[in-house]
Amino acid sequence: MDEYHALAVAAVEALQLATRPKWTEIVAAIVGVAQCGLIAWGLLLMREAGQRRDRQLDRQDQLFDELLASSRLQRVGMEELLRRTA
Repeated sequence: MDEYHALAVAAVEALQLATRPKWTEIVAAIVGVAQCGLIAWGLLLMREAGQRRDRQLDRQDQLFDELLASSRLQRVGMEELLRRTA
């Protein structure tokens, strides 16, 4: 009976030792969490850059429309000037 008791105690001790986290597992978990944080931060930066690019493109479209309207006015003015001098 003592033999079985000693075997059972040894098995329980082995299980208790096996369930303790090792330093490598703790470090791996910390690194994994840090990687997830960096990925989230990178995605946030990419989204902000996309929004900034969209604002720049909208501004370029607005400037192009203004330039187009200005060139039309100049053309109309030139046509009127040519018509009057002709």
